[in-house]
Amino acid sequence: MGEVLHGIIKAQRVIAAGHQFFTAANIERLVHLGAKYSTKAAMIDDLRDGR
Repeated sequence: MGEVLHGIIKAQRVIAAGHQFFTAANIERLVHLGAKYSTKAAMIDDLRDGR
């Protein structure tokens, strides 16, 4: 497997892991880390809308 193809596969795995982690539910839980809901509201709305 070539270096470029290996890099692409690795990048796709990182992106997939990000999609699995950054869900509306996970972002809402950040309140336990001191993040205010108003700060996260736009991101949560976008994730719920599938943007």
